Amino acid sequence: MNIQQLKCFVEVSRTLNFTKAGQNLFISQTAVTNHIKNLEEILGFALFERTKKNVTLTQKGHIFLKSALKLLEAGQECYQTIQYLNHENVGRLKIGYLKGIEHCLMIDIIQNFYQSYPQIDIQLYRESRNQLEDMLRNHEVDCIFTASIGQYNQHFSEEMSSCFIHSYPFVVVLNKNHPLAYKEKVDYFEIKNQTHVIMDSSDPHFISHDLDEILMNIAIHDDTAILADFIKDYYAYQKYLCFLPMKDFHQSFDIHIVWHQDHKNKALYSFLENIEQKKNEL
Repeated sequence: MNIQQLKCFVEVSRTLNFTKAGQNLFISQTAVTNHIKNLEEILGFALFERTKKNVTLTQKGHIFLKSALKLLEAGQECYQTIQYLNHENVGRLKIGYLKGIEHCLMIDIIQNFYQSYPQIDIQLYRESRNQLEDMLRNHEVDCIFTASIGQYNQHFSEEMSSCFIHSYPFVVVLNKNHPLAYKEKVDYFEIKNQTHVIMDSSDPHFISHDLDEILMNIAIHDDTAILADFIKDYYAYQKYLCFLPMKDFHQSFDIHIVWHQDHKNKALYSFLENIEQKKNEL
């Protein structure tokens, strides 16, 4: 039994999907399957029940999951302690981020951190807002990049801390053949009744949309959307779309990072310090 087998088991238990587990661990589905198979042979019992459509934990798998999580946590703590005693800043950092914000400043922040601490293992999880909050509450991730409009933190408990990262204005996204595409700016009331998607995460029922699907529909049809300004970096659609600022529309799309106040991950301390340093340099 080794750490990689346990990592695969825990990730498949979380996602109930061998393909997605491999993507999250940056290995192939075949590698995940082989690790699970070898682990089951060592343990002497099946961990999952597999059908063509579903993957579920067996009863013994549920019981073993608790021990596997404790083993991984103990192993990580031991590893961090060794590196700390050797005066090295290493470890693992699990970062969740809201679907659709891939092109915001978040990428620059993580890349800048990696350049400073290449020895830290960074794992990324792309999920919906509710899933991210659940993962953070359950300590499945160390921090999350999420968003809101206006005052933040109305949906998180007092156990959480947050840091404002950046504010983006909104733009109207139109097909270049749209009747309003010739304008320099668009009044919200001109497109209110024909806009089907508004990236408004202040709504507690906010759904993280698939931006590729949204932009594809706009490129083909006369649909419109109100999205954060960083959406312009979706270069694949610039040939077909235009992105227009809005008149007298003062709301903004605000990016925040959120974490547990009582976290004990040294890598997260370094990450937060690195963010503050980068913000001071801007």
